[in-house]
Amino acid sequence: MTVVLYGLATTGGLQRIHALQHWPSDVFLSALSGTLIARTVVRRHEERARTAVRVSATDGVRLAVEFGF
Repeated sequence: MTVVLYGLATTGGLQRIHALQHWPSDVFLSALSGTLIARTVVRRHEERARTAVRVSATDGVRLAVEFGF
């Protein structure tokens, strides 16, 4: 599925270049920044999901702290 989506995005970028609507650098830098931002957002979201702190005491009492929006 990822290959299909990247392929569609690439096709759209190439079409914009071919139609003389954008410079190749516009398309390349936009694709690069969009990919890096999206991957960072997903990675940070996954890190936050893992930072749910769970501490258990010796007497059986449990404390759970969850971070979310």
